[in-house]
Amino acid sequence: MKIGAEVAASPAYERANEALLRLDERLKSSPFREGYQSRSDFREACANLWMQGELVDLEDLVLLDANTNHKIVDQATSHAWMVLRARRTVARRAIDWPLSDEGILGLEGERAGEADSRQRDEFIYEPGWNESERLAAWRTAISEVEKLPALITAAVAWDQWLRLEPIQRGHWRAGLMAALILRSKEKTKYHLAAVDFGARYAKYRRAPHHQPYERIVGFLEWIETAASAGYKELDRLALAHRVMSLKLKGRRKNSRLGELVDLFISHPVVTVPMAAKALRVTPRAVDLMMREIGSVPRELTGRERYKAWGIL
Repeated sequence: MKIGAEVAASPAYERANEALLRLDERLKSSPFREGYQSRSDFREACANLWMQGELVDLEDLVLLDANTNHKIVDQATSHAWMVLRARRTVARRAIDWPLSDEGILGLEGERAGEADSRQRDEFIYEPGWNESERLAAWRTAISEVEKLPALITAAVAWDQWLRLEPIQRGHWRAGLMAALILRSKEKTKYHLAAVDFGARYAKYRRAPHHQPYERIVGFLEWIETAASAGYKELDRLALAHRVMSLKLKGRRKNSRLGELVDLFISHPVVTVPMAAKALRVTPRAVDLMMREIGSVPRELTGRERYKAWGIL
């Protein structure tokens, strides 16, 4: 693919490649790798819905995931939770499973081979979509750039997924498929890339009328933006953990304060009910620990009741 080779020689490729390599190498030895990935998955799920024109409150998604959200859950938040669970599912499975037909269809709760015969509401789904044929076309497009650098292959996988939409109403998975390509090619050994998060904060906005070169370079900008933000996030987590850990010195062995610190590292938002459930203590005990832990977790809501804290 001539365009892929041209992009691979561009400054955009060099910047994205360097940023991604730096982040993954940093995560290799970071004690906050799991916490970083957990926080990244939450933000990626919200960014995915933003790409679809929906705003999802990060706090609502975290509380829904912790089963402590007592509000009526809207459709957008439910969809974001599905994206979150999909990222967790592929992270638990073997590297080659999510990119197989079984894995791709498995994220929809179906088995391979049933995609074109299942019963669907014709008011929502187009009967003659032929997902098997579209999946084959998507794989053919990837095979044509298989020998190019992993970032280029991932960009083409993302672009062709949006063009072909192999799984009907599955356009939301384009960024995830690109992240899986990067992981399968061992470009990201220690994290799952957050493509949609990069898309939300980068300048480039994909449009169907853009030429392939422009779309692929735009994708690389998203990767660079997400990786650079991830590097700064790790710095914040390391600093916050170091400061909060000072409060742990001299504590009794049965103190839950250390678990509260870990909860802040692994979640972008923490509330009293959520912490009480996770730590198996009373809300009153969480209130007391929050006072002891200091001012590093900032209160995010500005309310007197139903407060939420996070590391900024």
